[in-house]
Amino acid sequence: MKVKHGFVMSAVGEDHILVPTGDAAKTFHGLVRLNETGAEIWKGLEKELSVDEIVNQLMARYTDVDRETVENSVLKAIGKFKDAGLLE
Repeated sequence: MKVKHGFVMSAVGEDHILVPTGDAAKTFHGLVRLNETGAEIWKGLEKELSVDEIVNQLMARYTDVDRETVENSVLKAIGKFKDAGLLE
């Protein structure tokens, strides 16, 4: 999975905001607010990591959550990114 070109993530307090720029701003109107976990998932997608690689990174960071829960959360977030038109 690849993120669409033209989205920039900025930190705003404890949240992260995806802002469309250039051509992306012509077709995507608005902003996407991400929590810390959503931002980590987005960064993984920017690096073209697999779902398993993203899950592994999150598991290393959040040690009190089981793998199934983390994987479900990653897949749900990716689904929302797809539905919003943020992924190619």
